[in-house]
Amino acid sequence: MQKAFFSRRLPPGFTVGECCAYVGFHLVWPLLHATLFQVTGIFGSKNFITLEDFALLKLCILPIEMILLVPFWWLYFVALRHKPLSWRVMGHGITGFVYAGAALYGIYLVRAVGFGMTYNTNMLLSDYLFILLFYLIDFAVFHAYNLWLDTRRRQQEQLELQALLQQGEIAALKAQIEPHFLFNTLNTISASVPPEFERTRVLIAHLADTFRYNLAISERHEVPLREELDFLRTWLLLEQHRFGGRLRLDFHIDDTVLDAPVPPMILQPLVENALNHGILPKVEGGTVTIACVREDGHLRLAVSDDGVGYAGPLTEICTRGVGLRNITRRLHLLYGSEMEVEGGDGLQFSFRIPYEKEGTYR
Repeated sequence: MQKAFFSRRLPPGFTVGECCAYVGFHLVWPLLHATLFQVTGIFGSKNFITLEDFALLKLCILPIEMILLVPFWWLYFVALRHKPLSWRVMGHGITGFVYAGAALYGIYLVRAVGFGMTYNTNMLLSDYLFILLFYLIDFAVFHAYNLWLDTRRRQQEQLELQALLQQGEIAALKAQIEPHFLFNTLNTISASVPPEFERTRVLIAHLADTFRYNLAISERHEVPLREELDFLRTWLLLEQHRFGGRLRLDFHIDDTVLDAPVPPMILQPLVENALNHGILPKVEGGTVTIACVREDGHLRLAVSDDGVGYAGPLTEICTRGVGLRNITRRLHLLYGSEMEVEGGDGLQFSFRIPYEKEGTYR
């Protein structure tokens, strides 16, 4: 519960934990100064303020420093979070000087207006460099903190991925328990169907094909997109029988991506969601569209429908069902990809994964 609270993301894009660390650092920094000046006997010496004046001055200056740093903090840890660290370090070479100049002006203004302290031109350069040093130390600490968080996050995701793979292996073992019994039973049922019920025989054959595919992929982490689509078409033939004439299908497939590797069963839960929550509640039925295309060096997969849509917040839709949650989690763990959801006339789910012309199909 406590971990979830500190991981909660606030509207600007910062987590509660990051905000607490930010405030804590800016409170500790003046305490370290005060301790250093007290130990070295600087407080009260000639041309230097007392401890009480220092504390009062810091109380006035600290909010200015913290407020001025927020835009730069947002820039480097939210807007440019996924950019290479080297890019962000070079950016500090510009923003550091901008911040130091703005902070120096604010500090001198507070000193003059609030404390009647005169402007000392001899201290201008040293004050400017001191503020710049504070800026660099501040962001060095926060970059180190974020690197530590990212490392922990990757380790946790790796553990979760290993757990998912182990669950998959267990499921594969379960699926292998007398699979031939299942196929033989279906064949027996098919053979017992009278010739005049040929459509029933075909449906049983399609059902056997879907079971066969599920068994075949139980130990594989990748399959060619072609196989995934073949399975999807077979499964949809069964669903069309259930929906009658209320279900229409539309495939937009780029033929050049058919050999691209994809995680098995990555599309079927999305299509099933479109059928059950989009088309089924609609009296006249509707159309489900499956699209697979290349896009900027990635493979983009999309499933859309013109059904009844979704009345709730789209940001929460991927958490409402087991299938959607599992796919969203798999995409994040395997590729760092996010599920995109668009509303309107029905819903569209889409995601992008790295495109490979051919895979090893592990």
